[in-house]
Amino acid sequence: MTAGMRRGLVVVALCLASVPAGARGLAQQSLVDSAIACTACRLDVSSPIQLRGVVDGGLPNTAAVVQRAADGSLYVVYDGEYSSIAAHRADGMFAGQRFGRSGGGPGEYSRIKHAVLTGDTIRAFDFRLSRRTDINRVSGVLIRTVPLPDHARLIVLSDGRTVLGGSIRSRSTAGQPLHIFDSTGKWQRSWGVDNPALHPGLGPLLIRLMAPVAGTTFWAAPVNEYRLELWDRDGALLRSLVAPRAWFPRWTQATFGSDQAPTATVTDVAVADDGLLWVLLQAPHPNWRDALTGETNEEGLRRVRSDRPYLVAVLEVIDPSRGQVVARHRFTHGLWGLTSAHVVSNTNGVWRTWTDETTGEPRVEVTMIRLRGR
Repeated sequence: MTAGMRRGLVVVALCLASVPAGARGLAQQSLVDSAIACTACRLDVSSPIQLRGVVDGGLPNTAAVVQRAADGSLYVVYDGEYSSIAAHRADGMFAGQRFGRSGGGPGEYSRIKHAVLTGDTIRAFDFRLSRRTDINRVSGVLIRTVPLPDHARLIVLSDGRTVLGGSIRSRSTAGQPLHIFDSTGKWQRSWGVDNPALHPGLGPLLIRLMAPVAGTTFWAAPVNEYRLELWDRDGALLRSLVAPRAWFPRWTQATFGSDQAPTATVTDVAVADDGLLWVLLQAPHPNWRDALTGETNEEGLRRVRSDRPYLVAVLEVIDPSRGQVVARHRFTHGLWGLTSAHVVSNTNGVWRTWTDETTGEPRVEVTMIRLRGR
């Protein structure tokens, strides 16, 4: 199994808890049926773009992070190169520019865990230095550094506050999946679970995938069930969407790399200008057994071949105001994420990374998708 696949599917290897019903009781909840409500809508999928040109025409490693700007430029953190962010042109060729370098000073990184692109600002979180560093992607100028604790995901709201998703180890944050900090990095509140349980190993149970909405609200989703929640910065649950799917039962124990079919997961979420939600999911491929090898790791999990289908990605576009699916596309392979949490002009990208089984060369592929018919 490649480093990119391990990272892209790490959430599949976790046992995740759900928000108790009491936390959702006062919010409007809607069931999202699987039927396509917009007969004129479709998702046009472009030919994949192969990233290249970083080292001897190829890539230094598989990717850990891929983000896309409005002009098509791509920004990548490569596995093993966690102290810098490489810029690629829209055609995938390396642009000859890197942001950051190894170190602990201003604009330097020790280990970038994840990064998000907001407008022209790259916000990269370094978990070893416990800080978020914002850099202008055009000029390369350091904008600010904000101290933050370790977490799984982050978004920045329009008022400059940061929302962290995942477990944070402190007395005031323990057991909660969502946490908000002011623009200076000062903690303000944590929430998301009624009567949080406190026990060893709780951290993975609290991961949330998030996408900001205009203003100070945002959508958040666990990965072990198809559920989307709209929150405001004060911790009020405004809306809850539940999408029952026969191929995505809620689970408490992942089965990736085992002799059972891999569990389905929510992989990423984004919000469009018109309020539509783009939700990327993973489901087991019908021939998933063919991808398993006889090789096992120290945990007894079997290696998955990158050249045989194990997972398939499903992209659904949902109208949250109506609780309906607008469009859907089912891929023939797995995908690791969306290239932006903000969908502009009905267009977003998806990406995947793997190591070629024959040549051993790393690959990173970005595919652009456009919603038409609305």
